[in-house]
Amino acid sequence: MADSESESVAKDHDGWKRGIRVGRVSDGVVTAFIPDPVEKATTTSAAEGVVADAQGNIYSAEVGPKRLMRYVKQ
Repeated sequence: MADSESESVAKDHDGWKRGIRVGRVSDGVVTAFIPDPVEKATTTSAAEGVVADAQGNIYSAEVGPKRLMRYVKQ
């Protein structure tokens, strides 16, 4: 799940951390968090779309910076 609007962008979500939350579909438990690369941005800087491949790599489409990021499980 991607959250690009909380905290400094959406004032009604103050204190919520923007980024990618990784979890299990079976029970909804979040198992990992990838933070937004810009902690206090005033515009969208984080992932708007997220997908994972069979190897567990996560890809995020970032609209503000106009880039695709790849996160590799360690």
